[in-house]
Amino acid sequence: MLISIVVPVYNEEETLEDFVHQLVNALSQLNVSYEILLCENGSTDRTPVIAQRLSEDYQQVRVESLGQTDYGKALKLGISRSAGKYIVVFNVDLWDIKFAEACLVDLSGYDVLVGSKAILGAQDKRALMRRLITRSFNVLLKIIFGFQGTETHGIKVFKSKKVSKLLPQCKTEGEIFDTEIILRAGRMGLSILEVPVVVEEKRPSRSPLLPRISRSIRDLVALAVALGTRDHK
Repeated sequence: MLISIVVPVYNEEETLEDFVHQLVNALSQLNVSYEILLCENGSTDRTPVIAQRLSEDYQQVRVESLGQTDYGKALKLGISRSAGKYIVVFNVDLWDIKFAEACLVDLSGYDVLVGSKAILGAQDKRALMRRLITRSFNVLLKIIFGFQGTETHGIKVFKSKKVSKLLPQCKTEGEIFDTEIILRAGRMGLSILEVPVVVEEKRPSRSPLLPRISRSIRDLVALAVALGTRDHK
């Protein structure tokens, strides 16, 4: 069994090397075959050089280059080029080996696992304003789209046969792609389990408050166009 770890990377020169070393060490303890896809998307620092060197140091690491800055497109690229039975989505600043461990028990029978910052057992240690933005965004998802969960961003695990049917339907790009793929998974009737995660600030947020709010509103409009509003089944 092969597990694919998809990691979008953008301007992570200060964190990427330690992240990969830690991830490889953790995965090695699972005694499972795996590949790590570093999906570099338009970095302006030394991230591409570091990623390439890591792929030379570790045979399990592969670099996929997008050539432009787009988190959603980077995820799509990594997922589409994954060879594993299971696809795990990690971020450099948010990952948890227990999600890879879940692959060893077939995701406990679920099609999708999502790491949640809001359910019982989770700990969200980010700044108050970031927590409020996340909660507000999820409230809007419930109102506009009838979303029943608590999280769409961050760590995810998919059964590859299931996500391969989702990917061609997704029309959005950027950060909102994270949300679209989870909403589409729910509308397709895939079984989704939310798992609590602990989130801490490992580096300062790259998005100032006002531009982030403006982008979130724009993204919700794009998602409404791509997905439609509340499911009336």
